[in-house]
Amino acid sequence: MSITIKRPLMQGASALSILVANALSVQAQEADTISNFTVLETLMVTGERVERSVFDTASSVEVVSDEQLKKKAPGKSVKEIIDGMANVHMPGDTGAPVIRGQATEGPNRGVGAFTAGTVPRATLNVDGRYLSFNELYFGTSSLWDVESVEVFRGPQTTSQGANSIAGAIIVNTKDPTFTPEAAYQVIYGSNNMKRASVAFSGPIIEDELAARLALDYFDRDTYVDFVNPTFDPGDAETDILIRNGRFKLLWTPSSVPGLEAKLTYSHSESNGPQAESVSFPFDNWESTADAVVGWPIKSDAVIADVSYEMDNGITLFNQFQYSQADIERRYRIANLGTVTLDQTDVSNETRATFEAMDGRLTGVLGLFARQVVSDEYMNLLGDYDFDDTKTSLGVYSELTYDITDRWSVTGGLRYQYDKVERLIALPTGSTHDYQENFGALLPKLSVSYKVTPDIVIGGLVSRGYNPGGVSLRSRTNIAVPFQQETAWNYELFGRANLLDDRLTLTGNLFYTDHRDAQRNVINFISSVFPESVTVNAERARSYGLEVGGTYRFNDAFQIYGSAGLLRTEVVEFTNSAADFEGKEFERSPRYSFSIGANWDITEQWAVNADLRHVGSYFSDSENDPQFKIEPYTVANAQVSYKPRDEFEVFGYVKNIFNDTSPTSISNFRGSLSGSVVRPREFGIGVRGQF
Repeated sequence: MSITIKRPLMQGASALSILVANALSVQAQEADTISNFTVLETLMVTGERVERSVFDTASSVEVVSDEQLKKKAPGKSVKEIIDGMANVHMPGDTGAPVIRGQATEGPNRGVGAFTAGTVPRATLNVDGRYLSFNELYFGTSSLWDVESVEVFRGPQTTSQGANSIAGAIIVNTKDPTFTPEAAYQVIYGSNNMKRASVAFSGPIIEDELAARLALDYFDRDTYVDFVNPTFDPGDAETDILIRNGRFKLLWTPSSVPGLEAKLTYSHSESNGPQAESVSFPFDNWESTADAVVGWPIKSDAVIADVSYEMDNGITLFNQFQYSQADIERRYRIANLGTVTLDQTDVSNETRATFEAMDGRLTGVLGLFARQVVSDEYMNLLGDYDFDDTKTSLGVYSELTYDITDRWSVTGGLRYQYDKVERLIALPTGSTHDYQENFGALLPKLSVSYKVTPDIVIGGLVSRGYNPGGVSLRSRTNIAVPFQQETAWNYELFGRANLLDDRLTLTGNLFYTDHRDAQRNVINFISSVFPESVTVNAERARSYGLEVGGTYRFNDAFQIYGSAGLLRTEVVEFTNSAADFEGKEFERSPRYSFSIGANWDITEQWAVNADLRHVGSYFSDSENDPQFKIEPYTVANAQVSYKPRDEFEVFGYVKNIFNDTSPTSISNFRGSLSGSVVRPREFGIGVRGQF
């Protein structure tokens, strides 16, 4: 059965075109009388361990600044703000993004995350802390009191280590300030959505010690209408609740110039369904399910940062982090997958950055160590215990040398070592004791040429890597190891700042050769539950293009947009468990684009509107036509009135045209179900800062 649903692309594009055209008409008339423009802000990138501008970064990266976050629809999560970036796709409200065709949660999800372990392909890094698999998948991180979000596409293993073969998401929250400041927001929206957030910052000891506190609360009712008369969620929660708190201390002792120490404590709680799935035909948000899976998650983290800038151009940096997470999987029928999970994560990173030769030579040298210990219990027609320990060690370096005023070369190298230990206690009383060491040498080389001071082109080659592990066949309780996966990535890139820095353009053309790519095979043992096994595809490939741009007509009007093209293919697959050869990667749109505009109509009134369009793709790795997703379009808008900095009132609408498209389809117990575009949402709110 092939599913095709009409999309309001032309309707949405026309509406946005009218808005942009009207604004351009007004702003073009004003532009003739304006001689001085505010140039676009310089966006800085921190995720490669050396701070540099987007203009000087070869990797395909998109940065969203604090100022940009304020202009977009409020109440969004990290996942919502990155959805629609070129070749970055969110296939549902829950789950992890797909970057360049790579599922960032890794090959395993659902029951497979336990029977085959978790091996994410991208890191979600908040203030230096790598969030756990479940925090990545269920998205507990918010955008409140955030300084910037960086999204890297392509292998980032050289700088980020294991579990970043697809990319990396870097979230930098705001630091304490020595000038008192505060901010707040209160929002109410559709489906009884409520959000309340506050932040306070200021000195404790003048010019020596400062503190910052940020609190964020969010909840809403599910939009799914459960129509089955036997529906019973049990202890699982159908609605969504997220609470985040963060406290920071910043110490800059005057007695030791150049020394800076920062202590961060964060706490997060979330509870909600595994997915807000609806039943075929997907256009009325109804579900015939008789139960849901719920996931309560709690985590606490402490991060200690110390840096010392010396007079000789060398800066020493050390970060220690400790986090602990308590996670449950709740299901009304206890022996069909209830889970408890306790996880402890400890890491330390030490690095040194330096400048030499009057700034023409810069570099970084670092050492990273991490250990993640997980104690997991699962009841799946019997009691399973998993004791997992993952130990990682990475030694890395990077040097950038400006050969001339136009030519520059950057070389990076990392040795990554990962030890995976899994002790699996089976219901029969027997055990599987898996221990394996993985390692890889990960080079990275880029060359850039400044055509003019405002235009740069270049090339990049890098190697990515992800460790292997072991699957457990639920039918026979046989352990099946899978190998590590690697990728060679080749890119051409270009950056431009034009028209007196009012226009910025970026572009990356890439080809990635995947070897021993990890793929997930799901087979239903019965109509009750699936068996999930991870296998390796000998070779796969992906290639495509990402382009983006921003243009500021004047201080009042700005447009922005991005587009991605993507082709993926499993080139060689000889495992008899499935037929993936010649197939596209699952949940990988062949193209996507987005466009938006910010218009400050007056000093008090402002409008933001954006539209994203996603091309077709398959929900599964076998490219079954019944799981094909047709193109869809989502448009959003926000209007705000700000009489003064301390007070701003705003209203917004998400999914203006109420698109009902499915974004991911699966077959569960013989019936089609799937995630869909979230229904149209209206909201109002107030916010301010002082």
